[in-house]
Amino acid sequence: MLQGSVAQSGVAGMTRTVADRMVESAGRGRVGREREIGALLAAATADEPPFLVAFVHGPGGIGKSHLVRRLLDALPAPVRGLYLDGRDVEPTPRGLRRALGQALGSTATDPDVGALARALAARPTVLVIDTYEGLGLLDAWLRTQFLPALPATTLTVLAGRDRPATAWHTTAGWQGLVAEFPLAWVTMMDSCLLLYLVRKAATFRRTFLSHHSVLAPISVSVAVSGSAGARVGERSWKAPPRKPLAIRA
Repeated sequence: MLQGSVAQSGVAGMTRTVADRMVESAGRGRVGREREIGALLAAATADEPPFLVAFVHGPGGIGKSHLVRRLLDALPAPVRGLYLDGRDVEPTPRGLRRALGQALGSTATDPDVGALARALAARPTVLVIDTYEGLGLLDAWLRTQFLPALPATTLTVLAGRDRPATAWHTTAGWQGLVAEFPLAWVTMMDSCLLLYLVRKAATFRRTFLSHHSVLAPISVSVAVSGSAGARVGERSWKAPPRKPLAIRA
């Protein structure tokens, strides 16, 4: 309907839309996490992924949603990316099946697992379930019934605040197929890079720079959005050493 009205108004040939600007704006705030994204992307594009389920976990504001969206944006053809937000999914097996069916373009009100598996088998897929802590009641069902029925070309990424239940690492068959990506705070280096990218450096307070060596990404975004624009780097600082990426399998 919107497309039709745009065409009739004579602006169908416009080169940019509001959505384009929104995507660009969101992209400017995405820095850091290259190691995690690289490891997930390598698994998503491998002929035989080293793991089939990845848990991305950490406290609120740490950057889980940004990370998984960057992963989906970086997927090359023909890998398909599917995104579900746990806040929008009814926490029942039927609710998850219906949400996944809709993401796959199915019109069925309650597609069965077999139908979903056949649709997923058509091409390699990365299935992201964000805000996974809201679907805790489905955890055992996913582990024991749903995910084992999916094709091995599907990489499932579960992003939430909680660490995975021990059963993901101890249940027979899952050993070695589950990886954890615990997110730590971004370094001051990445924080200043974010400030540089959005060109808002001036009123970012010196006390903020001097009292924080590591920050939550959301803290930096809030500080940036409320600043007016000058330079970064007037105070010298030393970033803390980066720890090796911890992937638990």
